[in-house]
Amino acid sequence: MSNRITAYTDAPTDYDYRWMRTEIENYALYDGKKSIRMCSNDDSWHCDSQIQRYGSGMHLGLTQASFDDYVTSGLIVLTPDLQIVHHRAVINLPDDYDYDSDGTFFKAYEYYACGEGKAENVKVESGAFGGGSKEISIYVVGDKPLFDKIVAELKEAA
Repeated sequence: MSNRITAYTDAPTDYDYRWMRTEIENYALYDGKKSIRMCSNDDSWHCDSQIQRYGSGMHLGLTQASFDDYVTSGLIVLTPDLQIVHHRAVINLPDDYDYDSDGTFFKAYEYYACGEGKAENVKVESGAFGGGSKEISIYVVGDKPLFDKIVAELKEAA
């Protein structure tokens, strides 16, 4: 998560502006029944705006300090056994990368992006094959071994 600013909410993801991202689902329970997810953002202004949006919908929206206070008071209980982590990585292809539809990298990318390796919890995207960005984005919900496997295969093939 690096230097991202953290917020916590029981709001559905529909409340998230595009700049906010879920890091961990089922991070904690509020009032013994409401699932809290950990979210993050790159800057405090956007994070504060998102927290206000959560509140406008009558949902809990907490900064890190407020979350810590709720945990200390016992209103929020961490649920490490129920957490679902969202894994993300970016692979940058070399500037001189040459598109080759028969190459090992493209085959590995295609397998996860739209082939047999594609799954509901897996998203592999890039603009590299249309002359765009040389970044390959990898996003896997919950399955860390699968995430590690995809990243390793794509890095090795690049």
